[in-house]
Amino acid sequence: MTIESSMTRRYNSKTRFRNDEYNTILKRKGNKTISIKEKEELRMWSAHEIKTLLQPDFKVLKVYGDYDLDTKYNPRISKRKIIVAKKVSA
Repeated sequence: MTIESSMTRRYNSKTRFRNDEYNTILKRKGNKTISIKEKEELRMWSAHEIKTLLQPDFKVLKVYGDYDLDTKYNPRISKRKIIVAKKVSA
């Protein structure tokens, strides 16, 4: 069996939505082919927006730029946004 896959990613900076399209083709012996197409739409939230959404029930303790939790979040270069928050006591 052979597998061919491709992905197309588009980002709209005005709406801050990212649209991904995945195409996978599975080819089996005997010329049997299966084609799978998937679409995904994501809203990209800023750290400030997430902090605002968490208030007043949560207090943001740290914002990291990667899973290793050693890298400070930098919106210009960070690939991820890892937010650590604590529930505020009522």
